[in-house]
Parts: sequence; structure tokens; C-alpha cells
Amino acid sequence: MKVAESLAVGTPVVSNLVPGLAPLESFIYQAPLDPAGFGAALDQALLAEDGRSAQGQAWVREHLDWTRVTAHFLDHLRGFGWDLPRPVED
Repeated sequence: MKVAESLAVGTPVVSNLVPGLAPLESFIYQAPLDPAGFGAALDQALLAEDGRSAQGQAWVREHLDWTRVTAHFLDHLRGFGWDLPRPVED
């Protein structure tokens, strides 16, 4: 969640690639497990002008906004037979 929040505001993200981050892989500066490698990835993220943060920001805002996440979650619950109201369209 913190990675998506950071990307949503356009902050560069440095992380080891864990399975849950796979959809965001192209927007994250991937760091190896050693401290020196992590430091190098931090330097890369701070100095980069490759548009990765802006691309990540756009992707997160399109795919992970709360309206979309909530709708997906409620649809999942409906699949278990829960009778839940549908959101009102504007």
C-alpha cells in the first residue's frame, strides 16, 4: 500500500521486488539485497529523469484509485452471495 501511495504522489520508489509489487515493477527502482546496491538504487532514483515516477503516478491513479478498488472488493463479496448495494452513478 505504501508503494502505491508513494507512486500516486509522484515520489520515486526504491524497493526489493517482492511478489506483491510485480504489477508496479516498471515504475520502481529495483534494489538488490546488499546495502551498497540499495544505496546505488537510491542514487539512481534521486538523479533519474526517465519519467518513471510520472508513469507510475498515472498508472496508480488509473488502476488503484479507491473507487475502483472498492468496487472490485464489493464485486468479490457479491460472488460469495452477499447482497450489497451498487454505487450510484453520477
